[in-house]
Amino acid sequence: MTKSSIFNKLLPYLIAVFLFFYCWNVYWGGKRWDGFFLSDSGGYYGYLPATFIYNDYNFSFIGPIQENNFLNHGAYDFRSNYNGKNIDKWFCGTAIAIAPFFLIAHAINTIKGVQTDGYGFWYAWGLNIAAIFYLLIGLLALRKILRHYFKNENLIALVLIFIVFASNLFYYATSEPAMSHVYSFALINLFVRYTIKMSASLGKKHILLLGVLLGMIVLIRPVNGFIILILPFIAGSKSNFMSMLTGLKTSWKKVCLSVLLFLSVLFIQFIYYKLETGNWFIYSYGDEKMDLLRPNLFDFLFSYKKGLFVYLPLTLLSLAGSIFLFRKNKWQFYSLSLFIFSLCYILSCWWNWWYGGSFGTRPLIEYLFIFSILLGTAIENFQPTAKKIFVTLCFLCLVICQVQNYQYRYYFIHWDKMTKESYWKVFMRVDLISKKENPNADLIK
Repeated sequence: MTKSSIFNKLLPYLIAVFLFFYCWNVYWGGKRWDGFFLSDSGGYYGYLPATFIYNDYNFSFIGPIQENNFLNHGAYDFRSNYNGKNIDKWFCGTAIAIAPFFLIAHAINTIKGVQTDGYGFWYAWGLNIAAIFYLLIGLLALRKILRHYFKNENLIALVLIFIVFASNLFYYATSEPAMSHVYSFALINLFVRYTIKMSASLGKKHILLLGVLLGMIVLIRPVNGFIILILPFIAGSKSNFMSMLTGLKTSWKKVCLSVLLFLSVLFIQFIYYKLETGNWFIYSYGDEKMDLLRPNLFDFLFSYKKGLFVYLPLTLLSLAGSIFLFRKNKWQFYSLSLFIFSLCYILSCWWNWWYGGSFGTRPLIEYLFIFSILLGTAIENFQPTAKKIFVTLCFLCLVICQVQNYQYRYYFIHWDKMTKESYWKVFMRVDLISKKENPNADLIK
């Protein structure tokens, strides 16, 4: 085994180690970690202290925590009201994914004899470790996915580096580890990996595992159940897709058991609803809704506020791969194009199409495997000179993303008030890194 192949095999682990030391340096001193529990993050995480510490499913403990702790600076209340009772508007799947790391942190606090309120340093540490762990799982699964489509290990390694460091996956795996996206990223990549294996053999264990994975995917973020529509692309051709459907019909007992496992996982949320309100089924988002007749597709992709292609230009570059995909396999081209368009359309129909305070278009982080495949397809098929230019542009996107990651952490890029003027005022202003003045300071007043 050559040094190159060893490096490629170890790359996901090396990235995880790098992120560990990055978090150690950036967040584990002072109280630089206190933002981990704010806003939406507090909702995803809130199930854990509610269940394991306070036995309080209406989250009345949040008031004293906010008064006596750091959660009172600009905190967005994750709770909504249902028939006079406070409930967590978000689903509980992220908390379930984090739970083992929360319990380790809780044990450390107990052993050390420090306050076990669920919101101290070791709980934040547990969140960081959890996010890095799931990023690693997601990268290992993504590597398997890419190996299904590409034989060149160096190409796969390059794509993994770009996907981590030239997208907002890096930010959400390190700076907001209680948000749902890195956990969805891991589980969706596992789902795609085992769907590929299932489509080849229709093995019982794969069908059952897919039911559990889909249940967790929906339990973390309901809209991500959309991933089931990736099946035509994974099949590779119309004939293969029809054979897959026929095979699933023949294996109906396995499919029924898989559906039962899916519903069993999903039922955990209904148990929480019962504990919170006394009712099994509720709509926890209050007035927040999706309007399928009012998409904001252009803004979702191109706006300076949060546009996907503006803040993550690597995704735009990756679409070059669709040209070669069209030439190679029209079934995959059309099925993937329809999937991407439908996904972006659905996500842009949410009432808050920019998804609140966030770095870039965060609800597409879990679908980065799509852009990984297209990126790999482009790099593989470009002629040598064009390939060098293309890869150079990808590295430029990486640099832009990392500079903007820094700018976002220190509010040079505002979480939801960016305009064309404010964007270009700080674009690639690396000279600001060592200075205190913020050209966009007026946005945070």
